[in-house]
Amino acid sequence: DLTVDPRRTLLESTVEAGLSVPFSCTMGGCGECKAHLARGQVSMAEPNCLSRDEREDGCILPCISYPLTDVELAYPTASTPP
Repeated sequence: DLTVDPRRTLLESTVEAGLSVPFSCTMGGCGECKAHLARGQVSMAEPNCLSRDEREDGCILPCISYPLTDVELAYPTASTPP
């Protein structure tokens, strides 16, 4: 659990808390920080690099997303080779 200031992006708050999450550009252009919004609502800046399908599947970019409610994010995990 992490308390996030609604004036800070989810990524800013996560990094400041010392949690290790993927990111690169911090401006919504690369998609490196893409996460699934498992619960809650965010305000996400537009335009950004997410496709319509990714948005419909519940993906967000924490680097440009601000929490509107309590949120839960799920990050993809690296697949293990067979």
